Amino acid sequence: MRSVILLLSLFVSFNVLAITKFTVLSYNVENLFDTEKDEGKNDWTFLPSNFKGKKEECNKIGYWRYKEACHKIDWTEAALKLKIKQIKRYVESVKPKPTFIGLNEIENEIVVKRLAKELGYSGYQVSNSPDKRGIDVALLYNEEKDLKFVHKKEIVLKDKYFKKKPTRNILEVEFKLKNKDKLTIFVNHWPSLGNPTSTRLVAAKALKKRMEKLNEKKGHYLIALGDFNTIPENYPRPFEDVLLHKSAFFDVGELFMNDRKIDRSVKKTMPLGTYFYAPKMSWNMLDRIFVNRRLNDGKGLDLVRNSYRIHAPRFSRAEHRYDKGHMKGSIVTGIPFAYEHSEKTARKVGFSDHFGVVASFIYR
Repeated sequence: MRSVILLLSLFVSFNVLAITKFTVLSYNVENLFDTEKDEGKNDWTFLPSNFKGKKEECNKIGYWRYKEACHKIDWTEAALKLKIKQIKRYVESVKPKPTFIGLNEIENEIVVKRLAKELGYSGYQVSNSPDKRGIDVALLYNEEKDLKFVHKKEIVLKDKYFKKKPTRNILEVEFKLKNKDKLTIFVNHWPSLGNPTSTRLVAAKALKKRMEKLNEKKGHYLIALGDFNTIPENYPRPFEDVLLHKSAFFDVGELFMNDRKIDRSVKKTMPLGTYFYAPKMSWNMLDRIFVNRRLNDGKGLDLVRNSYRIHAPRFSRAEHRYDKGHMKGSIVTGIPFAYEHSEKTARKVGFSDHFGVVASFIYR
């Protein structure tokens, strides 16, 4: 009898140890730049005020708000350290610690390497996009026994529009999991809403084409995350009419909200979006996580639906007061505590104009 109990205990222990669970975080960190000039990039705003030529370049900026910011921001080593400190505080508030962090609005590998070291991540992959400001995307991770980096590639968005105004590449990173399964993560930062909807349609088609090709392979799990810069007013609709149309892909946020097993009170605790657009007093769900059907079928590696959340800890929230116009006197609370790059203290500087989104996955 004792031997049977011992065997059962060993069997249970083995299976508990064999379970692999990981968490992903997608986070737009709002302009994480280093303090050096990147050749061929318009990164003058994020340089020290005394950097040779900065004043003259700032004066060339046409839009007054951007010109003012360029002159006002003194992007020194101290400012960069404070920025990294604020990102660290936000990321460390995510429990459990993310296995993967998809980052938007980072400048280059130099600054990502510093951030990865500060956050305790030994692995990272960074895109090298043609974006004129030098904006790129990155993925942080830690390799483990059942998680090994395989390779990375970049999807370059091609369209005549991008010949004059290049945009960010989509970063594709593949990993080997246990049981010979594979996981590919796509980090996205689609063209901003200042560009026509057609540019985001190009991104949606490129991402879908690549995901569909990989989805044909047995035991291949797919996650696409990032800042998709897409709102319901966009037409044709990049999500409903392209990425999710007649495909085997799902929006994790929608799966969460539509799951009747998840209590409404839990859903109501989250913000109405990841980004608040003050001029129109509107919440937008710009940041998302998409998965293929294999991550939502209850077998193998699978999404934990009730793990999804818009991560908005109290310290990362702020309020917006309208002091003019027809909305004068209105106050909106609980919006992202946007980063003020010209501030010098942690209390005033903020975190990001985006909240991140989180989801966990487990082998069943």
